[in-house]
Amino acid sequence: MRNFKNAIVTFLSALSLMSLIMQAVETKADVMPPEELSFTPVVFGEITSETQKVIVFSYGDEFVPTTLKVSNGKQTIFKKTYKKSAVRLIEIPRQKPGTCLQFSLKTSYGKKGDIVKKTVKNAGTVSKKKVSSVFKPKVSGKITDKSTSVKVYAKKGTTLYVKHGSLTLAKKKYKKSGYQSLPIKKQKAGEVITFFTESKKGRSKYVEKVVADVTAPAKPKVEVVDDNLKVSGEVGTGVYLKDITEGNDSGTWLFLTVLEKKNQIICPEIYFLQDQPLECESLYQVRLVDAWGNRSKSVTVKFPEQITNSDF
Repeated sequence: MRNFKNAIVTFLSALSLMSLIMQAVETKADVMPPEELSFTPVVFGEITSETQKVIVFSYGDEFVPTTLKVSNGKQTIFKKTYKKSAVRLIEIPRQKPGTCLQFSLKTSYGKKGDIVKKTVKNAGTVSKKKVSSVFKPKVSGKITDKSTSVKVYAKKGTTLYVKHGSLTLAKKKYKKSGYQSLPIKKQKAGEVITFFTESKKGRSKYVEKVVADVTAPAKPKVEVVDDNLKVSGEVGTGVYLKDITEGNDSGTWLFLTVLEKKNQIICPEIYFLQDQPLECESLYQVRLVDAWGNRSKSVTVKFPEQITNSDF
């Protein structure tokens, strides 16, 4: 119940901000959002010593740009200003195990929300051997979260290693120079896969590939519950809604929020800041979009009762 109340408070804050912004747009008046508003980012998944891409949800708007900052206690490793709210895929340099990463958002007014802390977990040592003049391998194509094999070129007499941290995904001794395919287990998007060869001389330099996400989120389950939306789907994806009452091509996709849990209640009326209420039996489509831009199939829902801002 406490988490639900906190969610409502967050929504109301967003409502206040968005209401003032929409008034400024519609009336072209010199009305700006309250300076005291602050926001906190949401960081998804664990971060290991092999992580280079992190999924983060952050707020932003044309009138109140927010700057997302990531630091490791010693230096800033990521900083960028955004003018819209979205689930983002940010790239950071790999960090040492035990490092405490701090994620924060700062508005253009200088207001800073709560800091989100993530401790870097140890993925293990890739290799303890020293780098020598051994020919480094060549990896064909990209690696995705659907890849079950890799095609790699190596020299005759060398042993190829494919690793994620200390975990060996594949190992092969080449009896002749050339490309060979090696089976691997599917890997998590955003992680680093390291390729190198070894011989009696030592090891080659590393060849690193970041696993790309090409898998679209599953089609969400959407229910209308007391004029709210209950959305069930992949955690860490953005929820988008489009009004199709006048036809599938009549509306535009509107970002609502991010799924912080598998089943989440969303109050859509606070995102429709308009003079007239939502019409009875209005039709809407809902879809999910992940940080890599992959889109789920959409679900069509009908609001059987009139929804107004005053009902909230």
